[in-house]
Amino acid sequence: MNKTFIHSVQNGSSETVQIMVLNEENSLSYDAILAAGQSICYSEIFEAASLPVPYVASDSAFKRLHIQLRVGKSIYALYEYANQICCNSQGIFNTNTPPLAGYSGQGAIDLIIGDDGIPYGEVNAFIDSTELTSVSWILSQYALYGLKKGKLNQKSFVITDWKDREQFDQPACGLRGPITAVSWVAGRYAIYALGNDNQIYEKCWLTNSWSNWAIYTRPDGVNLRHLSAVSWCLSQYAIHGVGDNGNLYGKTFNITTWKDWENMGRPASCRLKGPLTSVCWTPLRYGIYALGDDGNVWMKWKGLFWSEWTDIGSPISPLKTLTSTSWLDRAYTIAGVAEDGKLYARNYHYAWDKNWNDLGHPAECKLAGPVTAVSWCLGKYAFYAQGVNGVMYQLFEGKWSVVDGR
Repeated sequence: MNKTFIHSVQNGSSETVQIMVLNEENSLSYDAILAAGQSICYSEIFEAASLPVPYVASDSAFKRLHIQLRVGKSIYALYEYANQICCNSQGIFNTNTPPLAGYSGQGAIDLIIGDDGIPYGEVNAFIDSTELTSVSWILSQYALYGLKKGKLNQKSFVITDWKDREQFDQPACGLRGPITAVSWVAGRYAIYALGNDNQIYEKCWLTNSWSNWAIYTRPDGVNLRHLSAVSWCLSQYAIHGVGDNGNLYGKTFNITTWKDWENMGRPASCRLKGPLTSVCWTPLRYGIYALGDDGNVWMKWKGLFWSEWTDIGSPISPLKTLTSTSWLDRAYTIAGVAEDGKLYARNYHYAWDKNWNDLGHPAECKLAGPVTAVSWCLGKYAFYAQGVNGVMYQLFEGKWSVVDGR
């Protein structure tokens, strides 16, 4: 099964570029011609997410199907062989062909023709920042969200299959993040993101359609650095943020009405710097977790009343990002990617794990930082994190795998 796709072709050369899929009858599909300096995206011209790169194991298989790339008078053959993407400058099959320069991992390729006319590849990353979030709004349905060039990317999982990536238009001011997401009732959820004007923007999924972007003002006199959101019972949820003054702020939605921002303070011994995450582990019980400038994760939780700040420590390597999810009653995890490129987690199930657990990283690379966790049914949850190679990975039941990059 093909796991690598050409998402876009960018011609940075002065030559005309033609890309096509050839088989034994020399019939063509996904045919595209680019003038000098022109770019195309397959999802825009063919209403398909991307162009699969054919897997080739022999010369006969190559004759049956491969991609031909013409740059001026030069011909290249593009195909997958021995778990790598090959670009043969003779336009033929050769087991000694080196991998496509610049490309690593599986997923979606941005195929780029340099100014020297030589093709190379880049991973079409889901996001280009540290902002990654997720939300499950109904049993066995959830989605990942991230920002790329100021626009919101969505990749949904429905029951058993990943859907193709979607991108939303942005508010007039543009989005810079951070972002967060929350579902407050089955079939409804919202995405919150900071705009370039430092205000909070909301986009809601309302059972079968998306709302337009709505705007919420930030706390008076404070710019927020990080966001999280949590729902603790039907139609009640809150947005929290870390301010540039090191304090935690919260804004609560109760059935039909938003309350004003509340300054929730900070630990006595440090300022909060973020990131932060929030999680509900049983009805009417939820917690906020934020990184302090002392390098530790600090917790403040709500029952009948708010608790005092509690230090839950940190792994051996300093954390860069934070996420959380609950998968059973009174069972949840706080996790983050650390400076050493590994994922660490500390679990709570009626009591805290003694130490932070080292969950490692994919075999082929370290993690870059963006991470999110989501539970889509009782007892099932997964982590999603972007590698330093730009590929999105899933950690589920102790095993790392590549998320379809389309």
